[in-house]
Amino acid sequence: MGTLCVHVNVKEILHLHGNIKGERMNGWQDIVNGGFELFAGVSVLLHILKVVKDKEVKGMSVVALFFFTFWGFWNLYYYPFLSQWVSFVAGIFIVSTNVVYTFLVLYFSGKLKFVKKFLRR
Repeated sequence: MGTLCVHVNVKEILHLHGNIKGERMNGWQDIVNGGFELFAGVSVLLHILKVVKDKEVKGMSVVALFFFTFWGFWNLYYYPFLSQWVSFVAGIFIVSTNVVYTFLVLYFSGKLKFVKKFLRR
């Protein structure tokens, strides 16, 4: 079985990002992206409050929840790689809210029956 070898020229990558000196890359783009992440987290938090209040879930795709939750975990790996620390901190918030929201959707939709039994003890 052959070996895949990838050559990465860091200078070219940094040049493409306008950062030829290898400086931190958390400019206005990071702040805007972090703002989107933060707003998304607040939006999910509103969903959490609604589900807890109603104690029911209707018309929710668990597949979409899993997708966006795992994408958030990917971003927690990816943002530090790009030195996007504002996005990283905001990403922690949205991943946390997505995990709680996914758990609540599964719980109130009856897909986590073993958890209900455990919580009743």
